[in-house]
Amino acid sequence: MLRLPRPGFRKVSRLNTQETWELEYDEQLGSHTKLPNLFHDMVVTKANIINENVLSANVIKGERKFFEDKEATKQAAIAVYRLLGDFASVFQMLIKDCSSSTSNSIEPLSSSTIMINSSEHLSKTMCLVIILNNFAYTRRFILPRLKKLFLNYGFRGMDRVYDETEIIYKRVDEQLLDTVQNEYLRPFLHRLESRMYAGRFDWATHIRVISVKDYVKHIILDLARVHAEIYSISSQLVFIVLSCILSTLVNELAKLYSNINQFSKAGSMQACLDLIALQECLGRCMETETSNKLKELITQIPDAAEHIKSKALTDMLNLFLKQMQPYSIAFRDVTPQ
Repeated sequence: MLRLPRPGFRKVSRLNTQETWELEYDEQLGSHTKLPNLFHDMVVTKANIINENVLSANVIKGERKFFEDKEATKQAAIAVYRLLGDFASVFQMLIKDCSSSTSNSIEPLSSSTIMINSSEHLSKTMCLVIILNNFAYTRRFILPRLKKLFLNYGFRGMDRVYDETEIIYKRVDEQLLDTVQNEYLRPFLHRLESRMYAGRFDWATHIRVISVKDYVKHIILDLARVHAEIYSISSQLVFIVLSCILSTLVNELAKLYSNINQFSKAGSMQACLDLIALQECLGRCMETETSNKLKELITQIPDAAEHIKSKALTDMLNLFLKQMQPYSIAFRDVTPQ
């Protein structure tokens, strides 16, 4: 009966210790490390050995074909399922190791060295993005290649195995994305309220609107830096991560604004200007639901309709957009993947 030996499974589950963090470039998915291909090559080698020693051997000896035995077919499918599942857990271990670091500069994990080249260490967030992109590369390229390999060797039930495996990989993908966005979000959420009320700002007593408030500028500048870091690894992850970050940020803004009991005339114009500026600069990075929530938040500001039509607000908004153009231009090409 065909079984992938447990030492083989243990070898796969320890692949996180063989992560070198040296990046390779793929035209379709951006930069990834050798880890996904290392897993691929390991499975190919093991499948070739099984084919030579079990599958082909039975035919040469004139014995019953291996996959004519229902129990053997079932055990082979289970072995493939476990093998693919074990590799998914490798990404969970890598994310856990990265997340547990107290510094934003990642130190070597296990026996690996985290670097882009011989001199540059990766930040924690970039490390997390690389893990996320490695996982995307695995799902899109490695798993289909392995499925074709298994089918060529006569493995049966692979459609069901891969359907079950996809459930695991989808769950792990959500965990990875959640970890990445939370790591990026931490400084945003920590500083958002304090920046909004810097200088003892009071919405109820504000008397003059001069320009968009600094807390909006900080959001845009910080997200521009996030965009640059993610884009350096994979352009396809940019919208996915930024849209998650903005969804949480807009929800947090909605909470903060709901706690404002009173607006002066200038205070309500300031709020409209700030939120519209955010919408104009970052709208392309938002899911439709997030964008609609922000628009709804704007309409809830007292006298919003009047302020939106005012020339004063339009002039300040246009000036702000012009000033932020060197930073916001990066967001113009962001599209859902």
